[in-house]
Amino acid sequence: MRPSLPIGRHYKALRTSGGNDETLIPYAGRQMTKNQWALTSKDSIFQMFERAIANYNSGFGIAQPPLPPEKFSVTSGPGKIVLAWETYQGATQNGWEIYRKAKQWQDQQGYELLATLDGAARRYEDKAGEANGPQRGIDYFYYIQAVGDVNNNATGKTPTGVRLKSGRYYTQTYLPPT
Repeated sequence: MRPSLPIGRHYKALRTSGGNDETLIPYAGRQMTKNQWALTSKDSIFQMFERAIANYNSGFGIAQPPLPPEKFSVTSGPGKIVLAWETYQGATQNGWEIYRKAKQWQDQQGYELLATLDGAARRYEDKAGEANGPQRGIDYFYYIQAVGDVNNNATGKTPTGVRLKSGRYYTQTYLPPT
């Protein structure tokens, strides 16, 4: 059994080979039973509800992240992939983070931070030939996040000391550039 398999697959493989609900399932350097693994999410769920209640009780006064780009386009050109975006009027951000994922047939990796740009930037070129640049025959997927100030507002039990960022799903691409 490979340790990188998800917990559910581990459990199914153990049941097939004669294991039971008390059999320890190894994953990410830890070993627990099926029920112990399932209950690890309980704390996260309760924390989410506590934060939602605290946010409501504060009059929804939690710190707000910067606005994502209003428009976002990804196009390919000779030897490069061009990302361009426009912001909402009055939007403020300190910078941008661009993420990329390469996907080949039967080969997929996660998104990696590709570039960190100044808040005034509105364009980025992912150039072939540069270190870690795009290569022919590989589909690439992107998203961009607006980066704001460090959150110092603990209202609503929000984590402090971290930079506020817009959601990735506003700009995430689901088709490779053509």
